[in-house]
Amino acid sequence: MAEVYRGNSRLPADEGSVRTMGSVTGVFTSENRLHPAARQVLMDAIDKGWANPSKIHHSSRELSHLLEQSRAIFAAHFKVPSASLHFLGEPALGFHLGVNGLLESGDLFLPATSRQELLAIAHGRAGSSILPVDLDGSWKLPECSREDLLVWSTANVETGALAPSPSDFEGRIFVDATADHSISLPTRWSTALWDSKSWCGPQGLGVLALSETALWKNPLPHIDQRVVPGDFNPALVIASAVALQAFEADRIAALLAMA
Repeated sequence: MAEVYRGNSRLPADEGSVRTMGSVTGVFTSENRLHPAARQVLMDAIDKGWANPSKIHHSSRELSHLLEQSRAIFAAHFKVPSASLHFLGEPALGFHLGVNGLLESGDLFLPATSRQELLAIAHGRAGSSILPVDLDGSWKLPECSREDLLVWSTANVETGALAPSPSDFEGRIFVDATADHSISLPTRWSTALWDSKSWCGPQGLGVLALSETALWKNPLPHIDQRVVPGDFNPALVIASAVALQAFEADRIAALLAMA
């Protein structure tokens, strides 16, 4: 975990690349270590995580209660209904679910600096437009219809460059919050994805949110109403929620100390 947190300052970048980058959390790279607070509870969570939370015996009910508490922590921080959240054992799958689940019709727009998983979706789909990005990391919102979809990343995962506000976009919005979890969702978001690593939580956990107003359809082969295929590790969910609380407490304390 990084020792220093900085506010939304503007820092110079290398010549020839994005000219400036926003220091959003101070830890926007992918090499974050597990937060010490999460490490303390992870082993205990693993001991409890063998149970099936849908069953009625004591261990299952205890695990179910811990998962609901964790879900409530995520919902409160992300400012979304807890019922909209779904846990993924493979975070990258969330890009496919969040984008292709909205693309039954309409065009796809995304900046050229989007993650490679998102660019792969665009390159494999007709009607996709890659938006040019200038040396300040800025790009212009395209003209669109309400059926179109914009990929909006809260920050660039490699440089930390902040994205322009999508508030004037008239279509639907997929929010890629895997690089920075602290920026609020835009008012008209449709789907959103977070990665536990961005708050020094354990690897191997993604959090996908589906807006209640989004016309989302499962893009994967399925025979029931489940949003997320396969299992996730309950111990990682519990440890990740603890890490999120501790990370935010550390960040706020550091900002107050700098004030």
